[in-house]
Amino acid sequence: MENYQNIEITCADQYRLMGRFYPKQKTTQQNLPVLIAPATGITVNFYHAFAGWLSQQGFDVLSFDFRGIGKSLHTPLKDSTASITDWGQLDLPAAINTLLQRSDAKKIILLGHSAGGQLTGIIPNYNEIAKIITISGSSGHVKGLKGRTKILAPHYV
Repeated sequence: MENYQNIEITCADQYRLMGRFYPKQKTTQQNLPVLIAPATGITVNFYHAFAGWLSQQGFDVLSFDFRGIGKSLHTPLKDSTASITDWGQLDLPAAINTLLQRSDAKKIILLGHSAGGQLTGIIPNYNEIAKIITISGSSGHVKGLKGRTKILAPHYV
């Protein structure tokens, strides 16, 4: 038996994201809900076992696909206009709001994997995040980059 619900998350620009909500399996703990903010190109399937484990520990959990990724890609990839800025300013705020509504909480824990953690600096509703845990985030510093990435990176900052 699966311990999650497939849900749709609607962003401020009406873009629809696919997500999975894992309701807490224990009701004895008063834990803040956890939002798993994905790394670039990583889908909810990657986080499934971990999200299920967190729900067994007494956390409501939401994981989702950023726009243009996985089941949140609604056009052929070559036609997608999704940007990392959209992820931070539209997708993450919508996911936070959805998790707050589903869990009836006032704040969340954001567990950010790579870009999912780095984008917290541009989330408009950052004040609804009580704690941030980041995993495998880069520094954002271009000094150690090589080749074309080093040339292009400053244009995307």
